Amino acid sequence: GYQQFNLTSSGGNENTQFYTGLSYNDQKGILIGNTFKRLSARINLDQKVSNKLKFGVGLNVVNSILGRVANDN
Repeated sequence: GYQQFNLTSSGGNENTQFYTGLSYNDQKGILIGNTFKRLSARINLDQKVSNKLKFGVGLNVVNSILGRVANDN
């Protein structure tokens, strides 16, 4: 089986824009006991300081867990 969940939000105004995202994946393997789970989060922020200067910051974090049955070849 496979499950996936995603949650995002974005918005801002003429000077500040943001994006956030959260994702979760849970996948079962063909063999009983084999699994793969992944959780990721992302944040982007853009700030306009003037007509000639704009700053951007981005952060992406991922945690993955791979569970394998011994001797699954």
